[in-house]
Amino acid sequence: MLPQNYIVPAHLQHLVECSVEDHDALEDITYPVITEFLLLHKQPSHRFTLYSQMALRWTPNQVMDIRSEVPDVGLVNFRRNRAFIFRLGVESKRMRRVMVNLPSTRKVEGDKEVRIALHSAYFQAEDQAKAAVRGDHAPQQRPIDYLLFVGPYWTHVTVGPFTEAQLTVRTHKVSDSGDFWETLQATKRLEADPPSRKLFLLGTVESAIKMEEVITSTDGYGEAAMREAITHPPWGERQ
Repeated sequence: MLPQNYIVPAHLQHLVECSVEDHDALEDITYPVITEFLLLHKQPSHRFTLYSQMALRWTPNQVMDIRSEVPDVGLVNFRRNRAFIFRLGVESKRMRRVMVNLPSTRKVEGDKEVRIALHSAYFQAEDQAKAAVRGDHAPQQRPIDYLLFVGPYWTHVTVGPFTEAQLTVRTHKVSDSGDFWETLQATKRLEADPPSRKLFLLGTVESAIKMEEVITSTDGYGEAAMREAITHPPWGERQ
């Protein structure tokens, strides 16, 4: 949890500035930056675990089917003898030229390249969330939160809940096995004009407050796993 009158540490603001110096950098430079800011919210320490580049198998019960979806980062809770809980996901795209010198979020919101990148990331998030549901990492009946990043700018979205037909369709990786009607609908949505979305900038208090708000809204999903973790006996005390 963030303390009252929270002030963003200067070293993290320095990190954000460093991350936008090279506008040709690949998206992987955003991963450690995002991780550092997510860790600010890991209080208490068993609140969640950051799981980078997890492979969410599309058909987990079919060994020969190697199809998978890979979130850049996930906030999860682990449990004994059960699938881990997928609380929220992070999908990131490389920075755009408009982000040099860290302009206002309003200016970045209006940039066409940024809107297109977020639009693509949204449907990647949908596919990943479907894989999480299919793998029993999240219940089918609830929406799943995602933080979509382009460079250090981000937005919050929810994807789902999904019908049985929608769970057969991957928008970015069309398959003949997907429901025909839902595949058509997904294609139409993907090809629609990218919307403008409310953005937040890492390193600002506004961003920290919003991120805490989103994470807090998912605490209930991991409550049982957190209790399991905090009551787990130390190894020296095991019988």
